[in-house]
Amino acid sequence: MTAVYLVARAFVLHGLGHDQNQASLLTLLLTWPSLLWLYLRLLLFPYGVSPYYDLKLVTAVDLRHVLLPGLAVAAAAVAFGLGLRWLRAQPEEPGSSPALTSRLAAFLVAWILLPVLPLLYLRPLPTEDFAHPRYLYFSSMVYAILLASRLIRLPAIRHKLFGS
Repeated sequence: MTAVYLVARAFVLHGLGHDQNQASLLTLLLTWPSLLWLYLRLLLFPYGVSPYYDLKLVTAVDLRHVLLPGLAVAAAAVAFGLGLRWLRAQPEEPGSSPALTSRLAAFLVAWILLPVLPLLYLRPLPTEDFAHPRYLYFSSMVYAILLASRLIRLPAIRHKLFGS
């Protein structure tokens, strides 16, 4: 069904979509750090949600729009990876499979990141309006599931919350 839709769409529109801006690959690459930082901030701390964000396409390397957000995203990725590694090292529930738990975590992380990847191609989006929190609905749902599945494994928190 999807293939039929895509073929019909390509036939009618003479392509799958039309670019609304002519941003170069370099501009896209330079814009990604600030865009990813916004999405990461909204995913982890959803405050300051707005229908419009003052993000613009970045055309030159600068500290505020490229370097600092890039470092922040890299630091968050490292911290997230170390946190998952630490949680994997915690004792397992009796009867649970460590391989299954690790595969579940990897699956959930993939489903947090995969829906964000198409958002990095900014050409079909308007130049001044390409970042929206609605793009994170699915990722935030999966992030909540991942967080809950990891927190439930912490014995102190589990004992405090559930008394077992």
